[in-house]
Amino acid sequence: MILARQGSFLEQAALFQGARPVWNALFGLRAQAATNAAAALSLYRSREADCGPAFALALPGDSTQAHRIVAELEKRYPEDTSVQFSYLPALRGRAYSRMGRHREAAAEFQKILDHPALVVNDPIAPMARLQQARALSASGDGAKSAAVYKELFTLWKDADSDVPVVQEAKAESAR
Repeated sequence: MILARQGSFLEQAALFQGARPVWNALFGLRAQAATNAAAALSLYRSREADCGPAFALALPGDSTQAHRIVAELEKRYPEDTSVQFSYLPALRGRAYSRMGRHREAAAEFQKILDHPALVVNDPIAPMARLQQARALSASGDGAKSAAVYKELFTLWKDADSDVPVVQEAKAESAR
């Protein structure tokens, strides 16, 4: 990030900076996620640079700022595949979950899972699977939820068991 900034590659610097809040949010470090998201958004604004901070803000529930970014992305990139089938479904899914609209949330997360080539090694893929399992469970569809948790744990077979999100997922699945 430092080299990108020094070389005036501000979008690249913002992308690097934008990865930090995502990881912070995924691991439950809310304050660091918000600080790093703000830093990334202040560096450079673009389709790619905005998505990481928006996702990071939506994860712990900062829906106001995340919603503003989502509205901008929808307006600026209505035909963009990554925006429509990866970034925005993740944010909409979280919003639907918080509103108790669990079936709609599960459908949004399924949009991400239906396009694996878009997410390849991105942490959004397993997180979409986790959120989908949670939404299905909350909607009362225990069988589908259990199947999605099973897929997730297959992907996470070598995951560090000390990571809070892994522990939470295992506890939720056991219930």
